[in-house]
Amino acid sequence: SQYLFMFFIIIHHTTGQSIENCNNDRDNDFDESVDQEECGGTGDGYRRYSEEIGTNDWKSLPENEKQLHDLFLSGKRHPAMKMADIAMKMKRSPNQVFILLVGLSGSEKSSTVNYLFDKDIVETGDSKSVTHSTTEYILKLKSIEWRIPDLKLSIIDTPGFGDTEGLEKDARNIMTIKSFFETHPNIRKNSYPNLVLIVQNIMDNRIEGESSDFVNMLKGLSKVGVVDIENPNVVAVLTHAASIARNPKRWEEKVQKRKEEVKAIVRLYLGVNPEIGVQENVPEDYDLEANGDWYILPNGDKQPKILYQACKSILNRVSDEIGHEAMAVAFRPGSNKDIKKGHSVSASDFSIEDVLAMHSFLLQLIVKVPTSEVGRMLENYKKQKKMKSFDNDILILQVRFRDLHIFKTSDLQNMSMNKLMTKFYPVRITKEMQQILQEVFGLSYEKLRD
Repeated sequence: SQYLFMFFIIIHHTTGQSIENCNNDRDNDFDESVDQEECGGTGDGYRRYSEEIGTNDWKSLPENEKQLHDLFLSGKRHPAMKMADIAMKMKRSPNQVFILLVGLSGSEKSSTVNYLFDKDIVETGDSKSVTHSTTEYILKLKSIEWRIPDLKLSIIDTPGFGDTEGLEKDARNIMTIKSFFETHPNIRKNSYPNLVLIVQNIMDNRIEGESSDFVNMLKGLSKVGVVDIENPNVVAVLTHAASIARNPKRWEEKVQKRKEEVKAIVRLYLGVNPEIGVQENVPEDYDLEANGDWYILPNGDKQPKILYQACKSILNRVSDEIGHEAMAVAFRPGSNKDIKKGHSVSASDFSIEDVLAMHSFLLQLIVKVPTSEVGRMLENYKKQKKMKSFDNDILILQVRFRDLHIFKTSDLQNMSMNKLMTKFYPVRITKEMQQILQEVFGLSYEKLRD
């Protein structure tokens, strides 16, 4: 590993400066305003890695550590080796990018991803394969920039949660996702998908309440092992965005409010801060202005570019280079995207005993926030302050106190802010929460001893 590290430092030294300076211009509306020469490109919207590293050949991504090590010992020098090494260190697949799609029934998961990549990738409608199974759709891509001939992007479509068949169907859905990741031949054990796209209709009120369908879906998702707390991989997508308001100012206010609500709920139940993207799935019905490949949302944002940027932001945040490249190639207009079905797990594959066990587990998670001394104090504080910006933080505190069995002020005796932060993990205590805890319960930081 020491030699590999030295090799990657050399690659970064010879190519990193020119490439890093251009990362933010990668897509840039796909016009000719990007200085392609400065980016080491060919002038046609693509860049290629510098020939100074001694090779310009094409190379597939290594499948595992042994292949990577053997390539290095053979004298190979290729960016695919560095990208695979980074992926394995951050618990991602080294040679395949995975995007998991989840959402409530009617959230338009399939049409959202099809619109994002400008390709009919995932089946839409009520066919059995879509409704009752977790199914992989593989895009075979080519990275001209990094000379990778067979970059694979897998879209994992899942059944809709919260439909009329009730919690038993949700239990089966959770089991198909769990089994999919446990049985997929190219998913490494204890690894995560590159992205988890949580798709939600912006007008769907099933998001509200501690026992809402949306929250129940997140609770089940938290037990599947697909959310990476150390290297967050979650993007929430609010669909049918134009339907929330017509007036641009009112639209932006309502969208921002819903974004904050979703971010707070996801942070509470999954322990990560997601990126939030918005999308109108039928822009023609709302007379959104067309501008080349984009439609213009009421606040001036371009879609689906705004959703792509949300995905790119979360991938860049954790330095997921393979994920970023696969997204960029798949999103790029006119790129070749061959599609085939891959791994699939049907809800009918599980015994009734397995389903009942998962059903029982989900029922245990669906409990109301109990009336308690600390809960009432937080509720009274909210009424006194009359600050809507505190509402989500207070809900998070109430739920987390419930989960930690902290019901009375006596349970907080001898409790410092430092200790409470440790107990709350992976839920992060924000500055707003710290203010609330200090004003309601008198909590403060414990001074560190010399």
